[in-house]
Amino acid sequence: MKALLLIALLFGQFPFAQGQGTKVAVHFRITGTALNDRNGEPIPFCHMSASLIVAARPGQGFGQRPGEEGGGRFGRGQDAVEADADARGRFALEVPSEGKYRLSGSAKGFRVQFYEAHGAFSTAVVLTKAAPVHTVVFRASSDATISGEVTDEAGEAVRSAQVRLYLAADPTRTAEEARLQMRNVTQTDDRGHYELTGLQAGSYEVSVTGRPWYTTQSPPAQVVNGVVVPPLDPSLDVVYPVMWFPGTDDERSAEKIALKYGERRQVDFRLTAIPAAHVLLSVPVQTPAPGGDARVQGSYQVRPVIQRIGADGMVEGISMSMRGMGAGQTPQLDIGGLAPGTYRISEPAASINSPATFSVLHIGLAGSVSDTSMSVPEVPVVIRVDGDPTVTAGQVSLTDTTTGWTATRGRMMGVADSGVDPGGRGRRDGGGASDEVTIYAPAGSYEVTVAGRNSFLTGVTATGAQVTGRVVKIAEGSPHLTVHMAAGLASIDGTAMRQGKPSSGAMVLLVPATMGDPANLLFERRAQTATDGSFQMTNVMPGQYILLVIDHGWEVNWRDVGTLRPYLLQGEPLDLTASATVHPAVQAIAP
Repeated sequence: MKALLLIALLFGQFPFAQGQGTKVAVHFRITGTALNDRNGEPIPFCHMSASLIVAARPGQGFGQRPGEEGGGRFGRGQDAVEADADARGRFALEVPSEGKYRLSGSAKGFRVQFYEAHGAFSTAVVLTKAAPVHTVVFRASSDATISGEVTDEAGEAVRSAQVRLYLAADPTRTAEEARLQMRNVTQTDDRGHYELTGLQAGSYEVSVTGRPWYTTQSPPAQVVNGVVVPPLDPSLDVVYPVMWFPGTDDERSAEKIALKYGERRQVDFRLTAIPAAHVLLSVPVQTPAPGGDARVQGSYQVRPVIQRIGADGMVEGISMSMRGMGAGQTPQLDIGGLAPGTYRISEPAASINSPATFSVLHIGLAGSVSDTSMSVPEVPVVIRVDGDPTVTAGQVSLTDTTTGWTATRGRMMGVADSGVDPGGRGRRDGGGASDEVTIYAPAGSYEVTVAGRNSFLTGVTATGAQVTGRVVKIAEGSPHLTVHMAAGLASIDGTAMRQGKPSSGAMVLLVPATMGDPANLLFERRAQTATDGSFQMTNVMPGQYILLVIDHGWEVNWRDVGTLRPYLLQGEPLDLTASATVHPAVQAIAP
């Protein structure tokens, strides 16, 4: 007994025996309840996940345009902490450390959704040693579904028809949002049935394209004395026109389907075959240029590329028949099996060194073909870069301001070394590391974009072309562009408060002071505040801005200068210099 007492007294002299100096383990947890946003009911067994957000380094992930801040990079999938809620929707996620976490959840009938999400943005959950536990109410919206049947004029199923879902155009929004945006595509089964699942609430339009099964082996048309003669059996030379719900071939007459969360809509189509249109093109025979590629021997033909221009302005491949007719220097090519619509034809050059041409054809319901645009030749645009030795001319692209097509080359577009972009919209001479490159593009207006890492555009000068800001208008000749660059993108690491408390889930908006000026070179940027009111923006172009934080402001039409003007008067002016990191503390504004 004395020995035990002595041991106890000896050990009592050490601090750890009395709990002094010991490190108490801190457990970081995100807890809460998953609820159905539609009715407030718990979502039983909702699968929850938390991923640590890794702060992006300057220049990291920077491409042609700086992306909007969705909250930084996330940890790898295996680093995510996951758990299922109980039958009452309650969950607890124990994460390994303090930091910012992106919280997501999913369940049967609920696609993967993020905490307080607004498009690409969501509210990050911040855990610290001072506040190691944060409790949330995770509201998720149930999926909507559009399904239906596609049949022909006899009521038979149309198999393998392509059904496309578009987000309806919003003319009050950005140039991109002011036109249709394809959101999903599916194919009918053997019963002519299709289903589009996992849809968000919104306004949609639906179209369908198909081909009568019996025309699969339809013979091509013949050409007699330069006149297209259809096959012997005209009933086989038919197509289905593109149809829009509720049964129109004109997208402007399509019904806008207002879809609510959790709603199921039946959208059926009936297709009626009509005679196919044919286009007859002359295909010149090309000969290699002196001193050209020694692998090219003798004369050869390059067939034109014909693509349909979709309702969203994007080009798409088509199913058609193609047959060469005639001989000599200008053989003809019959392109058949064309449905009504608008097509872009990229015609080959007459020789290796001459430019290609482009034209647009409109095919009516009766099969009439009208060429509403003159053939537009390619214009060779010589590009060089100065100001930043880390940026080469090969990193410059020209993006059509009307269609969004890009004349470029390289891995970024998945384009082969031939220098022709996927839409046939241009080609490039010169290597990626050369001092100059030549982009061949049709005459038009183009936005100059640069794929740099820690660089930004300071201006564009040109000879033989008109320049306004970063937009270049190309007409003819051989214009030369000089793209002026500089190094040192800026960063913003700020906090927002509202009535003395952190403003959580607020919209952060960085507006160029020159917003609305056609010569403006800067981009608007957005972010969303975390649970502690913090927000970050990386890869920001230096310049003068106004910083706004609008509490519950996600419905504000921030693209409209008139709508934004009252908020700008309450904003925080920021003058960002190269490579700067600023830490503004701002007051959130009521919407």
